[in-house]
Amino acid sequence: HTAVAQISIGPYDGADAQKHQGWIQEAFNRQGDTAMVFRFAPGTYHLSSAKGITIPDGATIYMEGAIFLCSEALNEDGEVFLIKDVSNITLRA
Repeated sequence: HTAVAQISIGPYDGADAQKHQGWIQEAFNRQGDTAMVFRFAPGTYHLSSAKGITIPDGATIYMEGAIFLCSEALNEDGEVFLIKDVSNITLRA
């Protein structure tokens, strides 16, 4: 049994709201080719770009206590967490 690497995300200061989305994406981009666990610390996360967050293949994401405040540009289902052409994704909230 191999241990799965974990990455903690946040919490971030509200004064840096415009940077939250980029920091979150940077965390997901660190995954590479191996499955990883991502844990959002309880807190408020601002998503200000219509780009959403691209989720990598094999990601397990824990979001207990995380609140996402989304830009009005993110107004359709599937725009916040982009799960396209990937598999083995687990979201827990």
